Amino acid sequence: MTSERRLHRHVRIDLDRFQRAECPHAHTAIECCLRLLSSNLLEAELRAACAREETDFTAGFVSGIEWVLPNRPLTPELSAVLEAGYLKGADLWHVATACYLAGEIGREPAALSFVTLDARQRKVAATLGFQT
Repeated sequence: MTSERRLHRHVRIDLDRFQRAECPHAHTAIECCLRLLSSNLLEAELRAACAREETDFTAGFVSGIEWVLPNRPLTPELSAVLEAGYLKGADLWHVATACYLAGEIGREPAALSFVTLDARQRKVAATLGFQT
């Protein structure tokens, strides 16, 4: 596989209902990716979903995910996301983190897949150029 193709297979995920079968295409999108990256807010969302559903959280839910931990405020990314469309706080943070990641690896958003079950978040990510 060429390095260019490999770069298109990076992914940033936000699956707060990871165990549900509501969105089979999300599971397919994740399975074809070489790397899974996310803001570590995902762990809190998964733990909350497990508690709500009275399901045990296991480390396997987040194993294999590389956490994106910005070392600076995401002010420019937050502004850019809000210019693309309104999102609530956590959703805004996830998309801004994806924008940060694109900048950190020196790629346009089109080189990254953004997988989410949230329609509004998917629309804003697509408006910013991410593959959704």
